[in-house]
Amino acid sequence: MKLSRLFRGLSNAMGVADTLGAPFVGPAAIIFGEIAEGCEKVAVHKYKAKLMSDRCAIVLSALSEEDPELVGTPLQTKADEVAAISWATQELLALREHPPTPSRQDDLMFAGVGSSSPPLLPTDGHRYLEYQRGLFELHNLTGIPPIVKVLNGEIVKVGDVPIAGGTYCDVWEGRWLGKKKVAVKVLRAIKATDQQAHKHFKHEIRVWAKLENPNILPFYGIVTDQDLSIEIISPWQDNGNVLEYVSDTPDANKIHLLSGAAKGLAYLHSRNIIHGNLKCANILVSSTGAAVICDFGMSKIVEDVTRNSASATLGASGSTRWMAPELIEGEETSVTKEADVYSFAMAILELLTGKPPYSNRRHDASVIQDIVVLKQFPQRPTEPAVLQWLTDNVWELMTECWTVPASSRPLMSMVSARLNEIDELRR
Repeated sequence: MKLSRLFRGLSNAMGVADTLGAPFVGPAAIIFGEIAEGCEKVAVHKYKAKLMSDRCAIVLSALSEEDPELVGTPLQTKADEVAAISWATQELLALREHPPTPSRQDDLMFAGVGSSSPPLLPTDGHRYLEYQRGLFELHNLTGIPPIVKVLNGEIVKVGDVPIAGGTYCDVWEGRWLGKKKVAVKVLRAIKATDQQAHKHFKHEIRVWAKLENPNILPFYGIVTDQDLSIEIISPWQDNGNVLEYVSDTPDANKIHLLSGAAKGLAYLHSRNIIHGNLKCANILVSSTGAAVICDFGMSKIVEDVTRNSASATLGASGSTRWMAPELIEGEETSVTKEADVYSFAMAILELLTGKPPYSNRRHDASVIQDIVVLKQFPQRPTEPAVLQWLTDNVWELMTECWTVPASSRPLMSMVSARLNEIDELRR
């Protein structure tokens, strides 16, 4: 708090000097004010962490003292684990403020390389790695994602080549802290040395870190110390995307999956986050069978950093069939909530048919002609296997989402509510 008071005092003093006409002090006052605000936020978060730890200690103490019969039980064992991890987590956060440089021997141990050497002395570097492992155990016990969102030195990519490629990134399998399986998305068009990119990601990290919804893929953090690229880290989903999932799970409830995805997208819109590239490839399925939206917000970041319009980037990357007419025609150059609604209806068609929109058209140029010149939208499928899901009320909702002008489309919250109602009626 001493630093906070110092910078706050400097900010106030320069603010006074600015009002007296002193040159150049106005911007400096703003900068010192922001530094002071940052110091105050750090102090608040450290206080909250300490308070939570103290409360956990009280509960754990009560468990052991009030009921001696708990000694030696699985509950007591877990309580001891949580107590140890809580302490280790506080130590890790303190070390992260002044991280030591791990020795080569520490690196080998962290990578899981066996050694017959005597145990390491409790150096700071060794403690740091031990506390990292403690944080991983806390994640396993509670499901809490990484607290610190810059995961430099904690992520290792697996294999020599990416396993998939998206519109903006290559996807690698990775390991967090050598154990947790994660998805590592390496952004192609954005470099870690790009200061403009850092500025945008700084803002997005603050936004993404606050998101909490069962139909949104959790955000673990970013990595900036590998291959000069910015990498986004999220939990690995073994079930893949919804198309892969329904292919492997014949009895999967497609409407229920779409209802979950709609809830996720509606939640993003309620936080003023636009997805920008909604398709089945960006709707994953969790281990519990829930649809989770991924890659949200990337279109806007890439647009802002590269200065290429989202419509141009999406079209060049093969997303034309999901793009709203106003983006294709250039009436809108940036993605919108209304364009998300349009794309979501195309994703409905994609999942229910197992084919991309306009599957009767081989080339995107023909799709553009249908949309821009002929003003035609996809025809309603007639296959019995599709019609069991594509009922009249579902098709009516889809066509409303494709309405032109874009302002006539329903809000995503309304789309979600109607899909949820359809889902419940089917059960």
